[in-house]
Amino acid sequence: MGVQVESVESEAARAVNAALTGSFVAGVCFVALTWTTTQAKSVRSASPWQTDPYDVVVSFTEFVVPAMLLLMALRMLLWRTGRHRSQPAFRAAQLVRAATATTGLVAVTVASDWIAVVVGANHAVWTKPTTPVLIGALAVLTAATAAGLMVQRKAVRQLLPDRSHDGDWLDDIEPLATRLWGGRAVVGPVCYRSITAFIRRHDIAVPAAAAMAAGTAIAGLQAHGEKWTDPTLVLFAVVVATSGFFGMAMLVNHLIVFITPASPLNRKGRAVRAAVTAAALGIPAAVAVRATLFYLLGGVIGHTPSGLLLLVTGCGVIVGTLTFAVGMASARS
Repeated sequence: MGVQVESVESEAARAVNAALTGSFVAGVCFVALTWTTTQAKSVRSASPWQTDPYDVVVSFTEFVVPAMLLLMALRMLLWRTGRHRSQPAFRAAQLVRAATATTGLVAVTVASDWIAVVVGANHAVWTKPTTPVLIGALAVLTAATAAGLMVQRKAVRQLLPDRSHDGDWLDDIEPLATRLWGGRAVVGPVCYRSITAFIRRHDIAVPAAAAMAAGTAIAGLQAHGEKWTDPTLVLFAVVVATSGFFGMAMLVNHLIVFITPASPLNRKGRAVRAAVTAAALGIPAAVAVRATLFYLLGGVIGHTPSGLLLLVTGCGVIVGTLTFAVGMASARS
């Protein structure tokens, strides 16, 4: 696809650097806290946010945030390399979008954790000094997140008008590969164009396949670690993880323009994408509030793996259908 190469002014470039720095500070602090509270059993046992619905949020963002940081770090090799030369405006805008989206995911998790603290979730297992230290670390992360969002807001303002749709992240695959391999092209330009064209033609299938691979791997590790023997329980974990990662991927792609569709979308295409994304995110959301759903349904669906699978997939279908209907109705108005 065509790439705009309008240069980014030095003041705007400094704003981009500040936005990226803010995102990495908040992101690294977030990874350190969440991985400690999820992987260290002695710490997790005293965490206010160790159970659902708070844990559902963390279980996805603890993987998505570091993945976003890695993607930004790779693309920053081109940004840093060319800081004294013209920078494509779309690259700057997309990096700021990515930084803001990453810090936003951290902010959502921080808000969820604070709700757990305020309502006294799992208060019976709070211990000293572990729980107060965790709350103090959460306060530090909150400050870093707020600071990051402030500098990113400034960067967004300085990069207006937003040129983020003049290209996508795939446009930087070839120059990034050349950069990583010391100036030598790994494969020919035709091969790069074929790869990127394939991904753009299958901009839903590719994230879906990646989400399924990640979801299956994580569910498999969880099943192995907790010694599950019920195949339906394993399937339930795979469905929830895959759906969550796919929904996150679609949402993030909409925000940072990682993949641009090969053909422009009509209103039905946009409604379908919104519906698929909402349905995928609706499944882990249903897991988070399953106790409330069980109560509302009056025990019609049992607390079994098969009942849970039916409940959450049904919620996903309902959310997706409603989203599609609203999208089509708003497009007509």
